[in-house]
Parts: sequence; structure tokens; C-alpha cells
Amino acid sequence: MRTVLRLLTATALAASAALAAPATGFADPSSCTVTPGPGSASNAGTATCPANAGDFWFRVVIDCYDAYPSGLHFIGVNYGPWKWAGGDTSTTSSVPCNGYVPGSGVAFNGRLEVR
Repeated sequence: MRTVLRLLTATALAASAALAAPATGFADPSSCTVTPGPGSASNAGTATCPANAGDFWFRVVIDCYDAYPSGLHFIGVNYGPWKWAGGDTSTTSSVPCNGYVPGSGVAFNGRLEVR
């Protein structure tokens, strides 16, 4: 009888632990949008994930060029701040591309970085 009671107690504890375990998260980075997209340019980069996109951090990454004094020359890669995609509202990560003079920065190749 004692063995049966121990077996039932162990089974009940295992079942309650399984019920209390957190649910595995989900991630859907493909639901996020990024600008500037391929073949377009902007003065900034933006990545937006819709509400409840999943359990992941994201940020926008752009290639930044300067049009001053003439022509385009690469000045670096700019990174937006890390944002959480699992919230109840849409979330945006943005970063400007500042050139040597105001308005001369040009952002290309916006992309989403996820961790």
C-alpha cells in the first residue's frame, strides 16, 4: 500500500510540474516590415513588428552613405535600438542616416536583425 501511495504521489507531482511549465514561445520575424527595402533609399531605416509578433528581440540595420559633396560614398552601418516583439502593440526600431551636412545621409539595404 505504501508503494502504491508513493507512486501516486510521484505521478501527481510530475503532472503538476508539467502543467506549471511555461509554454514554449513563438517567433514570426517574417511578419515584420523593414524600410528602406531593396532598390529604394531613405534618410533613415525602420523595422516594425506587429503586436504579438513573437518572443524575440529585433532591430533595424542599414547601410549609410553620404551624398556630400557629390556622389555617394559609404560611411558605415547604423543599428537601431533593440526592441521586444512580443508586446500587445506594434513596435518600431528606427535609426537615422546622418551625412556630413543635414539631408545628405542616404540609407540603403534596410534589414532586420533578430536575437
